[in-house]
Amino acid sequence: VVNRDMRSIVDTPHDIFTSVLNKALLSTTQPRHLRKSWIVQMLETKYEPIQQSAVDYFELLSNLTVIDYILDEHATPTPVDIDCFRQSQEEVFSEAENLKYLIPAMISLTNCEQERVAITSIIQRVLVNATARPFSIAILFCDLFFHINLVIGWLLILGHFIDIDISRNGN
Repeated sequence: VVNRDMRSIVDTPHDIFTSVLNKALLSTTQPRHLRKSWIVQMLETKYEPIQQSAVDYFELLSNLTVIDYILDEHATPTPVDIDCFRQSQEEVFSEAENLKYLIPAMISLTNCEQERVAITSIIQRVLVNATARPFSIAILFCDLFFHINLVIGWLLILGHFIDIDISRNGN
């Protein structure tokens, strides 16, 4: 039996923190084009307690603090601890942004769970960055264009029917 020290495997708390969360966020059991993470699968399930656990997980990720990162409630975080925590948090949030099917999976949640997950900082960041992509902006402009055409079409048709009605009543 080989006695291995954990420090020889992963050097810093930052590496431990990010490696565990990154591995947890991505599932590698499916082919790359079909890959869904375990958290997305939890959101998509029909069993509500599992969906609630997934939302709890996002709340926990969003509410982590530097104290949670350094694992000592009585210690005062140093500037290095704060920088490492922010870097770790950034990496975890970036991984969440790259999860496929995350936003569509949230649609299957109950209204209460949708509200809970939508107010978490990690999901807010995912949504803000998803709507700021050029494709999303193009879809919004196309949607606006079609809605304007729909309103103009209805106004023209309504105007035509009003003109017909006026001409019938006038004669």
